[in-house]
Amino acid sequence: MAARLIQLDGDREVATFDLEADTFRIGRDPSSELVTSSSRVSRQHARIEPSGSGHVLVDLGTPNGSTVNGRPVSGREPLANGDKIVIGGAILLVYRSQRVQNVALWVALAALLVGIAWVGFAYVSPWVTSQLGGGSGGGRISGPKDAAWDQAAALALGATQASDPDQARARFKTAVGVLYKAGLLDDIERGAVMDHALDQLGARLEPRIDLRARFADAVAATRVSDPSGRPACRMDTPASLTPCLRVSIDWVFARLHQRSPDVPDFFIAQVASVMRREHGFLRRSLDRGIPYIPMLTAELEQKHMPGLLHYLAMIESGYKPNALSHAGAAGMWQFMKPTARDYGLRVDGTIDERLDVDKSTRAAAQYLQHLVFEFGSDALVLALAGYNYGQGRVRGALKKLDDPFNDRSYWRLVERGLLPDETAQYVARFVAAAVAGEAGLPPSEVLEAAGY
Repeated sequence: MAARLIQLDGDREVATFDLEADTFRIGRDPSSELVTSSSRVSRQHARIEPSGSGHVLVDLGTPNGSTVNGRPVSGREPLANGDKIVIGGAILLVYRSQRVQNVALWVALAALLVGIAWVGFAYVSPWVTSQLGGGSGGGRISGPKDAAWDQAAALALGATQASDPDQARARFKTAVGVLYKAGLLDDIERGAVMDHALDQLGARLEPRIDLRARFADAVAATRVSDPSGRPACRMDTPASLTPCLRVSIDWVFARLHQRSPDVPDFFIAQVASVMRREHGFLRRSLDRGIPYIPMLTAELEQKHMPGLLHYLAMIESGYKPNALSHAGAAGMWQFMKPTARDYGLRVDGTIDERLDVDKSTRAAAQYLQHLVFEFGSDALVLALAGYNYGQGRVRGALKKLDDPFNDRSYWRLVERGLLPDETAQYVARFVAAAVAGEAGLPPSEVLEAAGY
């Protein structure tokens, strides 16, 4: 018995996935077979496994859960033909079992031969050609440039189906290389070639696919270590929220290379309150950051900084490259002019490199490295406070503590009221963003019901 998943957007079918003998994974992790950018779906949200002559759905203990025909999934849920599956309240799927008959094989073979003849190159498979948009000439090859577009679109579509991120990234680059070789990108600025080409190719597919985001996912996946240690607890009920939030915060601190801190209860409440108060901002920013996060992470890690520090750019600007503040800060990392100049950015009447994502990120990584050297690698939260409040002010606050050995911590500064509320909230906002991005954003109604 063979089966497939049909993804729906309302009543419209937007994708079909054949369920093979192996496990089918669903989540935001780029290695999943069904990848989404929705913040309501965890990085590793659910999987569908073969079971006997059919399949079962397994929810991986995620904050927003999974349902089958409206029933929450708490274990291994057997699937029947026509079952409606909802993943995290964001993805609607229908499970279809089907008998594979010999005639279907002959039809598939005929489609393959027609597809190869239609496009005219060996890489194209029938399922690719069926999804290529009309493009120039309504699908007819009228010249070398049209053939290049068709070939590149097919390669890009194949990249979205690749299970190996290295292979996906290579196919994306090959697709763009086909266009470049054909002279179709000669008038595009070099730094914008990849984004422009992927946008154009995505627009030629039917249905349209955000290839730029898919490429960013493939790049990010090559830098992600084993994700099996991610918290698997649930944050979709008021009773489970606070314990799971504590586990997730501990996990974030571990990823920041911090010794497991005894996080006080007031900080857990701060993080949860931020999640409820800024729920919409966190969700929108996570989606907006998808194209940027791979580059931000790479620049931070090149300076030997934890990659998760890219969430600072999220709480500073919502990942907006051209963000401006009333205080005069600018760019994704919200540099003030003096600090920007201190770290090599040009800011004058004609040029403001704070708005250059690449250059400002390199400057931010260098600045964060400086803060870590100042406060110590085991006290990264002090560096975060310094990024917001200023390293001199944090240094002065530390000098007001009674015991320089046992009291020297961010938690003591907050308890003693030696940091302004804005800075205390800043660290909580960073951790809330990191938990939301890595472990999942709890539903706002659950945060409210839990008293936050």
